[in-house]
Amino acid sequence: MNYAEFIGIDISKLTIDVWLYHCKKHKQFANSEKGFKAMLKWIKQITGIEDATRCLFCLENTGLYNLPFCSFSDDQQLHYCQESALRIKLSFGIARGKNDKADAGKIARYCYLHRDELTLTHLPAKAIQKLKKLLSLRDKLVSHNSGFKACMKESDEFLNQKEMKEYFSVQRSLINSYEKKIKIIDVAIRETIEGDQELAILNECVQSVPGIGPVIAAYMIAYSNGFISFDTWRQFACYIGIAPFDNKSGTSLNGRTRVSHLANKKIKTIINSGARSALQSCKEYQLYFDRRIKEGKNEYSTINIIRNKMVSRAFACAKRKTKYVDFLKFAA
Repeated sequence: MNYAEFIGIDISKLTIDVWLYHCKKHKQFANSEKGFKAMLKWIKQITGIEDATRCLFCLENTGLYNLPFCSFSDDQQLHYCQESALRIKLSFGIARGKNDKADAGKIARYCYLHRDELTLTHLPAKAIQKLKKLLSLRDKLVSHNSGFKACMKESDEFLNQKEMKEYFSVQRSLINSYEKKIKIIDVAIRETIEGDQELAILNECVQSVPGIGPVIAAYMIAYSNGFISFDTWRQFACYIGIAPFDNKSGTSLNGRTRVSHLANKKIKTIINSGARSALQSCKEYQLYFDRRIKEGKNEYSTINIIRNKMVSRAFACAKRKTKYVDFLKFAA
């Protein structure tokens, strides 16, 4: 579509800074529905564009602060795209100083220069949004619980429990409380998935893949937007940091392929745990791992291949909406 104006928006908690690329105009509005309506009125006055859908809005993906604008844009059928903050930042080149007005201008410029490559954004379904929030809360609970467990383990080796009765009892109480809350969140995650027919089918198909349990399946469904935000499994593998890339340049550098540190490391971690767990229960993975190790291959690279196998199979099952079939058990 040929847009008449490209608009960069820098969003903060209370305000949004808006920059019109062609008109070179800037104004700040409240980060609220009232502020967004005032923004559309201002854009119409400055540009003379009656139909706001002839404008392309671009903003950084900053999480919660974006939700009001994205909800308003979906309701008004505005065309907008949320881009990675890092991708936009790298496009700025050398920058000195920082303020919201300048950032809005840079985002508008990015929007104009990359207009043919940008993909329009829409908020995920309510169930996906809820699932992400529950998983985020679960992460925090698990992190705090692990911290107290590690502290208890170390303290038990060096401190006298009788003399430090309160110290240990309070920590035990917190650990028990966290574990109960985690179970409550797990039930809420399961009910959220089962309450949506499409997500329930995807969950059943994905969990049929060896190494993928309820938690990994929930993360994959949530962060792939029900397996529709990524066209191929390798794109998702790249997103979570398990896709290998070449490390070569000319004749002087001929290094091993390696994964990138730019990744969603939370999902990478839980898939890694699933892969290592599957080595204990899945005969196919065991045979593959043992054969690679006997050939002198690196253990980490072998684990990474298994992680990629899990992701590729999960995507295949999700796209076909069928369960994984283990052909190895039918082999003679």
